[in-house]
Amino acid sequence: MDKLGTAIAIRQLTQVENPRKKISVALGRPRRVGTTEWVCRFQIRGLDDSSIKNAFGVDALQALLNAVEGSRVCLEKTHLNLRWIGGDTGIPRSIPIFFGKGFADQINSLIDHELEKFVQLAKSGKMRRTDGPTHRELEKFERLAKKRREKLE
Repeated sequence: MDKLGTAIAIRQLTQVENPRKKISVALGRPRRVGTTEWVCRFQIRGLDDSSIKNAFGVDALQALLNAVEGSRVCLEKTHLNLRWIGGDTGIPRSIPIFFGKGFADQINSLIDHELEKFVQLAKSGKMRRTDGPTHRELEKFERLAKKRREKLE
C-alpha cells in the first residue's frame, strides 16, 4: 500500500496529441482524520506533478466528491487535450452547494434548459455529431428533465 492508500477508483486517460501517453487518475478510500473531518487522497499519474493531494469534507462522501472535483481541476490546469472513451475526461464539473440550495437549483435549472435546447437541436437533424447521444438517449433525457422540472416547481 502506497501513500495514496487503497485506490477505490482509477480512470485511464489518453493525451490526444500523443496517444501513447497515458494519464491515470486514482482516488483513495476516504478516511476519518478527526471527529468531523474526512480526507480523500487522489493522485494523477503521468504528469510532471504526480504528487498525492488531499481533499477534505465533513463526511466520507463530501471528501470523495471534493477529490473528484480536485482531480478535474488539476487536469484542467494542465491544458492538455485528454480523452476518455471518445469524449473529454468524463469527470463532470460540480455544482457548488456552499452558496445555498437556491443558487444550486438556479444553476441546475440553467443546465437543464441548455440541455433541452441541445436535445431539440439534435432531434431536429440540424446537428451532425458522430459522438452525440442516440435518439433513444435523447428521449430518456427529455423524460428525466421533465420530472426534474416538475419536482422543482
